[in-house]
Amino acid sequence: MKIGKINIFLMGVCQFIKLNLHTLLFLAGLFVIDYGVFYLHPVAGFIVAGLFLVLIAFLLNPKEEEGR
Repeated sequence: MKIGKINIFLMGVCQFIKLNLHTLLFLAGLFVIDYGVFYLHPVAGFIVAGLFLVLIAFLLNPKEEEGR
């Protein structure tokens, strides 16, 4: 009984990863770039992190920005 619930949960996790793999890889890429910039200079790392957050906000909500 418990193994069946665990199996269903793991299948759901695998399905989530399959459906969102491109998004997860995109975020991982942004993280790696920002980590590299933080390694070079902390202030530049914060600037790049802020720019990445703005980029992600534009990508998540493009219709809100079209009307302005």
